[in-house]
Amino acid sequence: MAVTVVGTPPPVGASSQFTALAVGTDNSTVTVTTQATWASSNQAVALVNQSGVVVGVKSGSVDITAVFGGVTGKVSILVSPEAVYSVRGTVIDNTTGRAIDGATVDAGAGRVTTTNSTGQFTITGVPAGALTLTVAKSGYVTSTLSVTVGGDTTVTARLNPAAPCGTIGFDEFQTNQVFTVSSACGLTVRATTSNWMVLTSYGHPEPFIQFMSPAGTTVDGEVFVSANGTTFKFLSVDLYSSTTPIPYVITGFRNSVEVFRVQATQGNTFGGFATVTNPSSGASIDSLVIRLSNPAAPCCSNPTGLDNIRVSF
Repeated sequence: MAVTVVGTPPPVGASSQFTALAVGTDNSTVTVTTQATWASSNQAVALVNQSGVVVGVKSGSVDITAVFGGVTGKVSILVSPEAVYSVRGTVIDNTTGRAIDGATVDAGAGRVTTTNSTGQFTITGVPAGALTLTVAKSGYVTSTLSVTVGGDTTVTARLNPAAPCGTIGFDEFQTNQVFTVSSACGLTVRATTSNWMVLTSYGHPEPFIQFMSPAGTTVDGEVFVSANGTTFKFLSVDLYSSTTPIPYVITGFRNSVEVFRVQATQGNTFGGFATVTNPSSGASIDSLVIRLSNPAAPCCSNPTGLDNIRVSF
């Protein structure tokens, strides 16, 4: 009997399954991978576990052996340097579609570049796996983009112009997700009900936050705005509904005492946005509660939401 070891050498940082075969005198073969005892001649170059999985540690030559029935099989392999790839892409203005020149693209580990006049960038030496790109440009909201690299990769990053200070437009979000908190201009907006979602494909401009009511039901959604210990003045907010009116209650507080309450029903916005202004916009407050009701029609579910909470200081 002889033992044969076969497998594809992994590059640095990767793994590969090797197989041990017991070869009889009649040339018949039996797989004995899990019964064999495995070893590496140089663990600084490659490791092997007792299931025959070989992991490349650094480039170089190494012998992988499998012992079965007192017979040793061996294969010499060359571990190649870690496979690396290029990540290329374009950074564009999400509102105009125009290329952004001079945006910084940071892939971590010292891999930083800037976009050219056509908004394009290239980052080399990127290993396979998960990669986070941080894209920044003065006058825009910094964005992060998650990429899975399995070869040379092309991406598009979209930056939203920074809202004028005094407007919370949820511009930092680039993916649809559960909404919990947003910050701008020293203000913090927190969801106090768990049904809010960020929608990046629509808004005034996109993105905005919304919540759903199933057909024939009424669901409430609430957010809490605070100035983190200072005061501000609430000016207006943009409300959205797909098919029904929006009852709302907007309450301003200072030192936990109610300063004003704006309560009414905004007519159906028919998929658009309507601006609700505060008749007490000169009042200084330190917190604000916006509560919307979403009465869906009997026929169908309905989304309701808000965008652009405008304040002054």
